[in-house]
Amino acid sequence: MALAPEEVLAKAAANLRRLQDTHPSGMAASWLARWQEVLNSGLDTVFDALTSRAPWAVELRRNSPFAGVLAPEERETALASFAPTGERSTRREPATTRPHPPLLTAL
Repeated sequence: MALAPEEVLAKAAANLRRLQDTHPSGMAASWLARWQEVLNSGLDTVFDALTSRAPWAVELRRNSPFAGVLAPEERETALASFAPTGERSTRREPATTRPHPPLLTAL
């Protein structure tokens, strides 16, 4: 994100449009509308939403339009950077073999 913010935000915006088409109502739609506000608010707000441990940010990320933006290796590196030392010492199975929450299956 920090190296190519325009490219990442463009991918997230495209993902968000697909998710909004798939989930036009309900709680998912509410969180997707919130993501639209975040994306429209600029990089600082996006970084806050992606890194904050606040309950609103944690819940927001459960409906993230950033799925698939990072390559698997980049994603693992990013996750490891937030984990306490040693917590991610073993590599997890690739995301493609884990079940995804229903909201993300459309991506």
